[in-house]
Amino acid sequence: SFSCWIGTLGFVAYYFKLFSLVTVLANLLIVPLAALITLSGFSLIAGEFLLPWLSPLFAKTIEFLSLLLVAISLWLSKIPFAVFTF
Repeated sequence: SFSCWIGTLGFVAYYFKLFSLVTVLANLLIVPLAALITLSGFSLIAGEFLLPWLSPLFAKTIEFLSLLLVAISLWLSKIPFAVFTF
């Protein structure tokens, strides 16, 4: 995560005219959560064929995890001096 941030820092600064200080922290929280959402989505697809009555549970889990991901993103974006624009 840190290496990717350093590697793309120049491109992001040049093209988007911003510099984010919370990127590494955000990636530590959001990337595992996004992977869990993806795995839950595959489980939903497989579960639909094998145990269709269990699909609403998978769907509610995905909905909760997605809302959690958005909430974390919003929370991180409100940290003072999280992003500098120029």
